[in-house]
Amino acid sequence: MTCIFRKFVLSGAVVFLLFGVLACSPDGKVSGEADQVLRIGIIATLSGPGRSWGETTVTCARVIADHYNEKGGIRIGDRRYRIELLVEDDKLDPVTSMAKARKLVMKDGVRYLIGPFGDDAVTEVAPFLDAYNICYVHYGFSPALVSEDSLGILGMPTPVQTLPIIYDYLSDELGYGSVLVLARNSEEALYQKRIAESVAESRGVKIKHLARFDIVEETFRPGCSAEDFRYWVRQVVESDPDAILMAGIPPGDLVALLSLLRRGGFKGVCIAQNSQEPAYLSQLTHSEVGDFYYVGGRFPVQDRTPLYLDLMQRYREILGEPSMEVDTQFYALQMLLLSLQAAGPEALDDASRLRSVMEASTFEDPFFAKPRKLAYVGETSLGAKRQIATPIVLSRYQSGSAQVVHFYDPTD
Repeated sequence: MTCIFRKFVLSGAVVFLLFGVLACSPDGKVSGEADQVLRIGIIATLSGPGRSWGETTVTCARVIADHYNEKGGIRIGDRRYRIELLVEDDKLDPVTSMAKARKLVMKDGVRYLIGPFGDDAVTEVAPFLDAYNICYVHYGFSPALVSEDSLGILGMPTPVQTLPIIYDYLSDELGYGSVLVLARNSEEALYQKRIAESVAESRGVKIKHLARFDIVEETFRPGCSAEDFRYWVRQVVESDPDAILMAGIPPGDLVALLSLLRRGGFKGVCIAQNSQEPAYLSQLTHSEVGDFYYVGGRFPVQDRTPLYLDLMQRYREILGEPSMEVDTQFYALQMLLLSLQAAGPEALDDASRLRSVMEASTFEDPFFAKPRKLAYVGETSLGAKRQIATPIVLSRYQSGSAQVVHFYDPTD
């Protein structure tokens, strides 16, 4: 799918959402017909460097809304509500995020919201949303953003939660005991590197270093000369870690880094702290990939429900092959809807009624064929039950395909 076509499809999707166009059922009745309208705001990055994430966020919400609207809407209490999504582009800018949040709350009257993405944007809008008692599923990892006083819900696992799983798998399953943490040369990536090293030490994993004082020596800097790259890779190989953990390195840069390390002679395990796309990794030869793991991955079709398979097919028709983030982002709108059903119609205007749901309610995960509980977690690791219990998955990429090798359920 070309970039031009992707842009056209997304624009159509947003227009569809904003104007609430309804599908028709086979019997000729407007299948979106419902007693009332439930408006859900979305703040997503639909332009600029974070566009792919924003497209995923919007499309995941859209296919779930379509699914329910075609069945007559979502039932809350004795009435059905047609789901209308109001989508705003924040251009990956915190100031714009704030302006969009004000519009959605003050002008459009939404009480439930998905987004924004990133610590900077969430930190900017959280005080405003909290002051107006808005329930929002966000993607900011700072511990300061999670609080019992807030109705902000973290929509995915944090590095502090995924890193112990990585390190335990390294030591318990692979028998490795040392790691070198490489990060991109950016403040956010260096922050992730410091967290990764702190967690490694707490799990008894030895940290290898390239330099005693200068952390920049342990960063990947795209654009430097070939000679500098060769010297840097030689330092990495000579440090002789059992594994290399890649923190805060985007998929495109990670492919280049993997290739450099393998061609430079590193034969150990490489692990990406964040989710990766097999489409990027397919650019590499088998020897360049080597033994490579990453957080995220897709379960076999037989492990999924008809609802999940239907949503995936709808997603493909709108945006093409789903990214690895889809399995996490499907939970955002779905969890809001389950929570509203549990809280009852009074919660439509008063989101604070979801507090009791967050504390005590448990649902059946609608996306897994085998029974799995779905709830709000985070009381131990984050200090409050304000996180959706999305599965934490570790995958191995080998011979052109990825396979889930480890699965952790936060509700266990």
